[in-house]
Amino acid sequence: RVLFRSVRALAANGNDLYCGGYLYNGRYAATLWKNSVPLYTFDDGSNMVWVKSVAVEGNDVYSLVYSNNVSMSKDIVCVYRNREKIFQTEDYSQCTNLVVKDGHYYLVLGTTDRADIYADGRKTKSLAIPSGSNDFGISISEAALCGSDLYVLGAYGKNPVIWQNGEPMYILPKDYTNHESLSVVP
Repeated sequence: RVLFRSVRALAANGNDLYCGGYLYNGRYAATLWKNSVPLYTFDDGSNMVWVKSVAVEGNDVYSLVYSNNVSMSKDIVCVYRNREKIFQTEDYSQCTNLVVKDGHYYLVLGTTDRADIYADGRKTKSLAIPSGSNDFGISISEAALCGSDLYVLGAYGKNPVIWQNGEPMYILPKDYTNHESLSVVP
């Protein structure tokens, strides 16, 4: 018997709805549902594991799975294409949503002091620090593709920032601190 379930991500493809999240029955199991029927379960043995983002292109379903082994304070970020793991890192504690276009996948991974853009599992660029900023600490929230441009929403210190291809494009005023309630749609 499942005690608890949580949906954290949605994607649609035609008439199909994909939902990602987790089931909890004494331990967490990252789960991807298709039209309310479990499609895949991802379990790496961590204390907490869930599907954070889902993207669908053609016949391929991409899942961004985030896990945290609380007792070891270790964060793991994995990308799956269908059931196959195609990427994993243990160096980052933050990750944005998964973006897929033309068979390529993109995400931004971060720590408290840096954030890096990944394309197809390879680091391509780090997010640039806004010039003249005296604040410290970087956080990332969301990514979106428009043509060949990747936009990232996050913050440096207390300033919400939108980056375009890794360069600061727009910096919101310091008093607008709730960047996680925003969305980036190019």
